[in-house]
Amino acid sequence: MQANSTRRPFAARALNDIESFSLITQIVTIYCGLFFVSSKDKNSESFNRNSDFYLDDTGKFAFFIVIAVCNVGFILLWLTKYIQVIRVLIKEKHPRLYVYLFLCGRDDKMVLETAKCAKDLKKEAIIECIERIILNMKHMKSLYIN
Repeated sequence: MQANSTRRPFAARALNDIESFSLITQIVTIYCGLFFVSSKDKNSESFNRNSDFYLDDTGKFAFFIVIAVCNVGFILLWLTKYIQVIRVLIKEKHPRLYVYLFLCGRDDKMVLETAKCAKDLKKEAIIECIERIILNMKHMKSLYIN
């Protein structure tokens, strides 16, 4: 998680954000899953009250909900980003098809959407510059400290 945050391995910020959310989802799933694996039956003969762990049905359900919500959230984030990428590809390759599929056949909406996309690209470029500056400043700080 730290390496992904500091190195930002992907060119697109959205991909780095998806990777970060993926790593968080993995960490939560593994952590909560450990409770399922380490839980022992309280009524078994091998259960040691001082060293073993028991998880009742309410606890199991709570951990299941945490795992499910985290994974569904990741799937929804991934699906949203995937649809955005597909829309951009269709818009670039087949603009007429894009107008009919996503804009109800209205060419006037294409002009508005193109202007909005241009604004978003400018914002994205500014955010990426700020992120690069922050990474460079952190690197310079570590060089100064060393």
